[in-house]
Order: sequence, then structure tokens, then C-alpha cells
Amino acid sequence: MIPTIPLVIPAGRIDTTTSAEFDQALRPLVEKENYLIIDLSQCNYLSSAGIRILLLSQKKLLARGGSLFLSGLLPEVFQVIEMAGLHQIFRRFENPEAARSEIERIKLKARGSREWLAGAFSFQFHPIENDRQAVGARVSSPMIP
Repeated sequence: MIPTIPLVIPAGRIDTTTSAEFDQALRPLVEKENYLIIDLSQCNYLSSAGIRILLLSQKKLLARGGSLFLSGLLPEVFQVIEMAGLHQIFRRFENPEAARSEIERIKLKARGSREWLAGAFSFQFHPIENDRQAVGARVSSPMIP
């Protein structure tokens, strides 16, 4: 069975009146998932209360190595996020399918990474997407900066 990536599609306004309901809908997903897509294509208003919920959700997901993905932002909602300086914080995509594809790419890349310890050394191997580059490795040791 292929694991699904949760998709939340809020409609209308996310403001002080509706933010508690929005938070209650997100909370169980944020607590158990690593990745979450929120499609804001039907959300025409986002207040600071909504932004706070998005930021707290992102923080919790990042703490577990995941992330929050936003899609379908209407111009008026993107403008609020941009004015708050958060347009570089959130991963934004045109639609949920594009967000889902990026999450699958991230998961695939993570499966190719390996880390192990050997004495005082820590080895980390990560696949490199450019075929012309050599395979990369990083060695850490208390004596090697």
C-alpha cells in the first residue's frame, strides 16, 4: 500500500472566527504526519491567526524532518504571506499534485542517504542528482572540523 500524503482544503476565510476550527483540523495531521499539503485555492482571506497556525504547523513538521506544503494560493492570500515576509518560509506550489510530486522526490532522495558511525568518525552518504559529479561523502570527527 502506498502511503498517502494528507491534503487539507480550507474554504472561505481563515481569521479569528474560523482559526480554532482550522487548527483543530490540522492538529491531528501535524502530530502524526511528516508532510502535509494545504491547498488554499478556495481560501480567499488569511489573517494573522491563520498565519500563526501555518507557522506552528511548519515548526512541528520541520522538527520531525518533514515540512508543510502550500498550494493554490490566490493572489490576495499570497500577498498577505509575502507582506509578512513568509513567502520564503513556506514551500509553495501551483497545485496539490505538484506539491505531492516534490514530497515524493524528497522521500526518494532521503531513502538514498546513509549514515553510520565508525569509532570517532561519522560517515554520511547522499546521492547527487547531477550524474557528472562524483558520489559525495562527509566525514565528521571530534578532531576534524
